Amino acid sequence: MNVVKREDHAAAVKACVDNFGSLNVYLNNAGVNKPKMFMDIDEENWDFIMNVNAKGMLFGMQEAARQMIEQGPMEDHPYKIINVGSILSRAAFDDVIPYSCSKHATLAMITGGAKALWQHKITVNGYGPGVVATELWKQLDKDLVAIGKFEKEGQSMDTLAETMILMKKLSTPDDVVGTAAFLASDESDYMTGQLIMIDGGIVMQ
Repeated sequence: MNVVKREDHAAAVKACVDNFGSLNVYLNNAGVNKPKMFMDIDEENWDFIMNVNAKGMLFGMQEAARQMIEQGPMEDHPYKIINVGSILSRAAFDDVIPYSCSKHATLAMITGGAKALWQHKITVNGYGPGVVATELWKQLDKDLVAIGKFEKEGQSMDTLAETMILMKKLSTPDDVVGTAAFLASDESDYMTGQLIMIDGGIVMQ
């Protein structure tokens, strides 16, 4: 699936409806990053990140909402759209500014989308992971070495764990899945427009 293509979102929605009869929850999880220092950011870098992280999310929200509106309100529960943000939805670092901008856009789409879609009984929420020990972060760690931000691989994650994360440890995907499941469940019916941080205490609000 190419999230930058609106028709791919529409196809995913159709596949869900064809297989399960309706679309009740849609989660936007695609994201990319490519660190560059501020003066080195170019159009290619900016467009690559913003297209996937921001435009792709907008298309996903719109195509999901279009189907949910067509289905009509459910009797007992709202529909759910869930967007994956980041600690950088509420902060910014000098080596990942396009990514920070894209994740601030995620927050705007959560809050603005919640206001726009509640009339159709659709909630919009999200969660913001911190430093998660995944393949994405391993690649990010290599990229940070390549631009001279750190001297050796592994140093970025160790440094962030020691200096920024209150709990002094990286998170794992298991730390995130519970919140995602909660936002998709009936337990979150009375929530909308919220971004929940899962970051070990980096961003406090």
